[in-house]
Amino acid sequence: MKLQLLFLFSTVSLATQAQSEEPQVLATAGATYVNGNTQLSWTLGEMAVATLSNGSNILTEGFHQPEVTVTGIGLIPLDDGIRVFPVPTASQLTIELPEGLLNSLAQVVDVEGKLVYSEKLKSQNNNLTLEGLSQGVYLLSLFHQDNNSTYRIQLIK
Repeated sequence: MKLQLLFLFSTVSLATQAQSEEPQVLATAGATYVNGNTQLSWTLGEMAVATLSNGSNILTEGFHQPEVTVTGIGLIPLDDGIRVFPVPTASQLTIELPEGLLNSLAQVVDVEGKLVYSEKLKSQNNNLTLEGLSQGVYLLSLFHQDNNSTYRIQLIK
């Protein structure tokens, strides 16, 4: 009887397969690109837990975590005391002008050169509402007719 049970268990264990563990990521979007010995993977919509690294190896506790570069939200000072902030912006851009540059014209154009926003700046502290613009890169131009000045900065929304 013992020999029959041993034979039965050994036969069943040879016929069954174990669960395979493959690295998997559940995310709303993502892709992997391979070129030679370089691999680039990205995902969107995951929770970041922690990353441990010893210089050449990275352990991410089961979640796909890329290296993150943080872009600060800043203030851009221009010549003649003009200040523009925050850049990048989500919806509202503030332009501070010295008194001598009041009545300047602010124009925003997209990467194709199409005018998407225009406003006369009548005070020293002006708020431009850019909510209707899609995310992307724009060029802000400030024109002042009295002294023929033009100022240009790149905006990121």
